[in-house]
Amino acid sequence: MESKTRGRVRGGFALPRLQKRYSAFAASMIIGVLWAVWHAPLLFNLDNVMSTYPLLPWFVDVMMDSVIYVWLYNSTKGSVFLLVLYHALSNTLGGFAGSSTATASIVIAALLLLIYKSATISANGRKYSLSD
Repeated sequence: MESKTRGRVRGGFALPRLQKRYSAFAASMIIGVLWAVWHAPLLFNLDNVMSTYPLLPWFVDVMMDSVIYVWLYNSTKGSVFLLVLYHALSNTLGGFAGSSTATASIVIAALLLLIYKSATISANGRKYSLSD
């Protein structure tokens, strides 16, 4: 579901609904597991670069990236534009650096969780759900 609000594209399906019920951190962990399940078949496709990734570092990377995505989503009042850009950047860097991007994701996510409250994971102190 997407809507145009004050010139920004706002949207998302699962995250706004999850944040209505859970903390931003809990929502990011649920999204991370769903995201890992969605992408897991790529790990077994030998024609895909992801097939060379070790399973555990890849899973940790996905979970930490989920925290980063939630921070971007909440800090931009639900805009999906930066999420699309970040996803493209992650895919591009992952193609060059492989599973070593997990270290960067862990550091960034840890800093975000230290700086911002796990309830919102947001630069503006709010989490965005369907009612916002």
